[in-house]
Amino acid sequence: FCNLSSDFGITKQEFTQIIPDEAVFDLFDTEAGGVVQVTEILAGLVMFSEISPDDKVQCNRYAVLFNLFDFNSQETISRTDLQLLCYTALSSVSKVLGHSEEVDTSEVCQVVANYFH
Repeated sequence: FCNLSSDFGITKQEFTQIIPDEAVFDLFDTEAGGVVQVTEILAGLVMFSEISPDDKVQCNRYAVLFNLFDFNSQETISRTDLQLLCYTALSSVSKVLGHSEEVDTSEVCQVVANYFH
């Protein structure tokens, strides 16, 4: 799923045309590569928004995270999509809170596998 997420990059120039705050971009650009993942930024905005927890993830028209990762618009997400959703949300929260450790992709995959076998 990491290969899939690498296709959603946005540069600082593109980002500041949408949100004119370089500090927000820099918060997510932890590798100082000049590109951040749009899905990670959107997941962070959702996670820290005032949207109810149910509406963040449940399968309904308000489920922002679910809909963001329902790539084929079939109101379902694959295991890989769920892994990407979990990884992206955790990574985003980690960066916003200032944690320097990267989210372990193998742990995310294991958690998803434990609940959805």
